[in-house]
Amino acid sequence: MRSCIVAVMTERPAEDPDGEECDPLNFDVPEGHQGDEYGEHDPDECYTCLLAREPVAPTCRCGQCCRLIIEVNLADAEREPRIKELGSPICLDARLSEGGEPELIGYLLNKPPSNACVFLDEQNLCSIYPTRPLVCRLFDCEKAKSDELIDLGVKECPDRTKV
Repeated sequence: MRSCIVAVMTERPAEDPDGEECDPLNFDVPEGHQGDEYGEHDPDECYTCLLAREPVAPTCRCGQCCRLIIEVNLADAEREPRIKELGSPICLDARLSEGGEPELIGYLLNKPPSNACVFLDEQNLCSIYPTRPLVCRLFDCEKAKSDELIDLGVKECPDRTKV
């Protein structure tokens, strides 16, 4: 049996799969959407709303983002079954789960020794690009968050110049 790790992930939504905008003031959970810990619909936390956002199109193609820690949830593994095969399980500690047993909550996609994503190929391309996890679809190398990662030395991007 493989060991487990713990993770959390969120981003901002745009539209649901039916093309309707997700209403941040609507606390009722629409059919096919997920509620937050209070049972309310929060488009900033709803996987369906987040998945409906336009994916970010990377411009640098340096592959450095694929060497950051990549934690994905169970819905990602349902959309792309190879995640279950190649990812390392992330489990909620038994002391925190309702059943008193470790509970699978996601997968870690990094592999030692390079810590690259298990789906990054030799050409720095994603081998599951059409069904890549939500965190990968929403990661934007050009945004301020990435600049912070570069400034902290967590990430290097050879195609960008720092001021």
